[in-house]
Amino acid sequence: MQIVFEEDEVTKGFGLLRKCLRAGLGKPTSIPWSFPGHGTSDSTLPTWSEETAHGHLTVGVGEEGDWDSRTPVLIALEAAYDRISPVVEVNVPATDDEPDRQVGGCFARDADKRWWLCHRGSVFTASGARIPKEAIHRYFQKWLVEVDDDGRRTDVIPIARLDEDEFAIGLRRFAEAVGRLKEVWGNHDGNDTGVDRDLGWRDDINFPDEIERATSDRKASYDYRHGPIQQTLQEYLRGVLAKGFRVALNARLDLAILRKGSIAAIFEVKTALGNQLYAGIGQLLVYRQVFSPGETPPLFLVVPADVGDDAVVEATTTLLESIGITLVLQNGEEFVLGDGRDLRDAFDPTWLR
Repeated sequence: MQIVFEEDEVTKGFGLLRKCLRAGLGKPTSIPWSFPGHGTSDSTLPTWSEETAHGHLTVGVGEEGDWDSRTPVLIALEAAYDRISPVVEVNVPATDDEPDRQVGGCFARDADKRWWLCHRGSVFTASGARIPKEAIHRYFQKWLVEVDDDGRRTDVIPIARLDEDEFAIGLRRFAEAVGRLKEVWGNHDGNDTGVDRDLGWRDDINFPDEIERATSDRKASYDYRHGPIQQTLQEYLRGVLAKGFRVALNARLDLAILRKGSIAAIFEVKTALGNQLYAGIGQLLVYRQVFSPGETPPLFLVVPADVGDDAVVEATTTLLESIGITLVLQNGEEFVLGDGRDLRDAFDPTWLR
């Protein structure tokens, strides 16, 4: 993936972005936004707003050239109203054909020439305090992708592909994740221990160095869908599980279902088969042994639905079943088993709402 900073290309990126918003959220209206901290407290922007299946999404986008250093892209998770405040700003630098790494947002193109809206994760503000880049990148570690930043190697957060069908979903996932980070950061005044406890489950068991190395994925093995799939799965599980269950993650486990302090199920997310399939099998088996010694919580390998054709999915499902792992396919907001049944069918009925 490569950062785009040439003026003509950035203009093209905004054209694609607005096209995606029209396709997903309809026609824009002019709405005053309140976003203090940039020299002006209010600005009226073309704004797209729609109630989706998962709640309201409102997006304001500035006009290129109206700001000295940036063009704002503002995201809120409520219906539009006068002086609405964003959950997060994804400001794209005003360009003179030179990269500006001081502004958080950017456009990028991947190896298949697909366009993405990204964020450098440089800083967010919560309760008047700045959340530092280190903490943001730690929270978004499963989203991060290394990019070519005009000859430098830089980690960015891919927010959403400029694709008419998926763009609004990507914006919502990112805004919800940022909102959760800001909420917890503010509640704990930036205290790392409290923030880590509330954002993700941390187990007292420490990985031995040998296991840590053996189960560590190289960043190159991920692509930009890993973090969003992980977050969407977490939202799905929280929506279907009964009271008393917790869905959380830690530095190693992509997701686990917890009940009464024990692991009830373990999930590993992969974005392809091949080498990632082998890594996923190994990780699941090792994680169960290390985190649940003497117990056998069910294991789930989660991949996007477009990972292969029907024959590949069937063969992979059969292979994984033979070693006690269930294949799960992610399709948008839904998760199904290799045979087409809903993921809920793999759970004990007493687990469900």
